[in-house]
Amino acid sequence: MDFDPIELVSKEAEQAVIGSVLLDHKRTFPMLRNMGMTEHWFYSEQNSQVFAAIMSLSSENKAVDITTVQTLLTQRGADFSHSDMVLQKSIDGTTSSTHAQYYGEILKDYYLKRQQKLVMEEHIGMLRTDDSHHDIMSSLRDALELIEIPEDGYNLEEVKIKILRSHHQAKTEGMLSVPSRFPSFMRKLLGYRKGKICMVAARPSIGKTTLALNEAEYMGSQNYRVGIVSLETEIDEIYETLAGINCEVDLFALRNNSLNLGEEEKFKKSLDKVMAYPIYITDRNMDIDHLVNWINYMCYHKELDVIIIDYLQIISEGQLSKMSERERINRWSKKVFEATRLNGVATILLSQLNRSAEPPSTLKPDERWKWVPKLHHLKESGKIEEDAYQALILYNHPTESTENAVVVPFVVDVAKHKRGPTGRIDMTYFKARQRFKERHA
Repeated sequence: MDFDPIELVSKEAEQAVIGSVLLDHKRTFPMLRNMGMTEHWFYSEQNSQVFAAIMSLSSENKAVDITTVQTLLTQRGADFSHSDMVLQKSIDGTTSSTHAQYYGEILKDYYLKRQQKLVMEEHIGMLRTDDSHHDIMSSLRDALELIEIPEDGYNLEEVKIKILRSHHQAKTEGMLSVPSRFPSFMRKLLGYRKGKICMVAARPSIGKTTLALNEAEYMGSQNYRVGIVSLETEIDEIYETLAGINCEVDLFALRNNSLNLGEEEKFKKSLDKVMAYPIYITDRNMDIDHLVNWINYMCYHKELDVIIIDYLQIISEGQLSKMSERERINRWSKKVFEATRLNGVATILLSQLNRSAEPPSTLKPDERWKWVPKLHHLKESGKIEEDAYQALILYNHPTESTENAVVVPFVVDVAKHKRGPTGRIDMTYFKARQRFKERHA
């Protein structure tokens, strides 16, 4: 990294912070201010003046971009020329605002070290006096302890205003979270909360992807902006499923060309319909850094309301191949959690349960339903359970009579909800039509 150990400064970090704020002020600046960042963290006088201008514009709820910052710097008689070139250089040198917090921590570290350096330099002169080493050490310790450590910059009055504003908005505009298709989900979850993760976990081939697409189709039809990261299913199959959910035709019959002409026409109209929804899909293979960059990019440019990730355990290893599976999944979960919070988007994160979630083979068929998977059955769970605001576990435990059926009884167990009820929701899975319906709505 480009830094001067004598002056204790990272030019790269200062440029990255300024560039990140100018690229994505809405999300980046509040995070940096909550770290306690001020213009004093910057060693460069130019960067310090730029950040001071950004703080002023933000406090007045004005737009923050190159033009507004440059105009304010000019009004303040900033003592550097070509400020527009300085600002543009910061933007050009910053590919993404994803790592703004990382660079902010670097600025904080060097800022505090510079304060410590000043104190130490003041005490070097005491070595030439008659002061004892005890006196010098005591004075140095006291002076170092007086250095103010920047704390999270939360203002309690601002927190209060934010809470009351959200309550008022909920009364006047209705539910602020992203709604579910299913009334029972709304009663228990109150929708999918923005800035939070709802984890949906199941054994393979149970129906977690289809359930998520049922929600995506409904959200899109209500004009909510949905992003889907599909690491397992190709984009054409996803759109086919969304269209099938919309028109409720038999997709099995569609694939073996046994639909009648009326049903085929119905499906084509639904396909056009769902393709016009604000649903944005990628089926590219991604490692966690690419995935987070995609989320940040799409949230910024498309203002997504909800992200669906299918599914956690098959994110590409990337540079993490030397880590254990548990360590990788812990890191992936943390990264998704941070991206969810930073972008203020609701995230539906699909995950697998391990084999121990299956009922013991010794159980009789009519006793299988007594076996309920738990959160500890999450595959290499690590931090997934901790990071999730809500956790849904799906299971059906098919018996001999339902094993080959296309209409299957199904259970969604709300196993975790930090601020709401938990419990079982009984549903029916119509496999041919890719639809879920409640048995007791």
